[in-house]
Amino acid sequence: MSRRRVKIKPKFYLVLTFIIGIAMAVLAIALQDSAGGTLKQGSMEAVITKKAVLIRDEMSISVDKYDRVEFKIGEGDTVYEGMPIATVYKWGYTDDMAQSLLSTETEIYNAQKTQLSGVDNAELSSIELQIEQKRAAIRAAVSANGEGDTLALQNELKALMLQRRTFLKNTVQPTEELTRLYNSREDKLNQLASYKTDITAAKDGRVSFYFDGFEQVLNKDKLDTVNAALVNTTVAGTVDTLGGSSNNLLYRLVNTRLWYAAFVTNKSDAASLCEGQTYTVTFDGYEEQSFTANAMELIHSEAGVLNMLELSEDMGPLLNSRVITITARGSVSGLTVPLDAIGYKDGAGIITIENGEDDYDVQIDIIASDEDNAIIRARDGEGALSEGMRYKKP
Repeated sequence: MSRRRVKIKPKFYLVLTFIIGIAMAVLAIALQDSAGGTLKQGSMEAVITKKAVLIRDEMSISVDKYDRVEFKIGEGDTVYEGMPIATVYKWGYTDDMAQSLLSTETEIYNAQKTQLSGVDNAELSSIELQIEQKRAAIRAAVSANGEGDTLALQNELKALMLQRRTFLKNTVQPTEELTRLYNSREDKLNQLASYKTDITAAKDGRVSFYFDGFEQVLNKDKLDTVNAALVNTTVAGTVDTLGGSSNNLLYRLVNTRLWYAAFVTNKSDAASLCEGQTYTVTFDGYEEQSFTANAMELIHSEAGVLNMLELSEDMGPLLNSRVITITARGSVSGLTVPLDAIGYKDGAGIITIENGEDDYDVQIDIIASDEDNAIIRARDGEGALSEGMRYKKP
């Protein structure tokens, strides 16, 4: 049986050539991508969760060694400049001085009431009733452990007592006995005045009586001295407290609308903050309240990379927090590369840029990443990166 010859048409060769060309192009691209690629612009959702240190804009108010203090405001109260905060009694004051004054005032009150015996006075009766009601309210608050309410009620009671004392002195004609008692009270008031100092608020803010010992160094005024090593040791609880003596610290006055959150990332961490980027921030235990924060300049050191956020919304319940877990979320944009294009040298991330025969490395910060890619930027002082540059994979 004779074989039949198959004649191949020229069109077949054209199709075959086309297919082979495509295959070679795909292979070339694949080989090229395995060796490197081109920097491109991209965006990504960044989420960073870290243990952070809170830094406040605050004043620590201290006084000379004192024997006793009477506060006129409560923990967390908002105050204005010049508002009375406390009365401090210096060392050497004794309760006998106050008790002696109280006894004299009781004698004065009894003598005044005796003179008014049988005389009805509607204004005095109203004041007396308010005083009794206020005392009953204080007893009820103490029974319910309402410390904040008790302080406010006590201040209101003092105001009513002063109102009654002024009314009686202006209404009752002074007798020889009352004059003697008035003079005695004045002497005792002068004695007490030499021992006490009235403290007022230096500016507007919120008051706290809680100290953790870091107020002097973790403070807005010392922001330029805060570093990664200090933040690390504070988070770890391995640094001694750096505050003043508990014997003379009185209270903190906090500007709750300017504060900072600082945390440290390792040089090889998948992501750190992006300077100038706005993030939405929540704190562990207070997730129902979110804050808007602006990322500040990254500070690199042997202890790690210091990341810092500035916040200008009222810190609310975080008034006394120092170390707390923070979650920062933000949509960041920049140059994107595959994760396997990033190398590491001396613990720092690098990208190798092709430049003919003179390839060179640029240290980078990773500001966001997912399973495959990262958004990067050149570290300050390490040269510029721009879209279209060719990179080599390590």
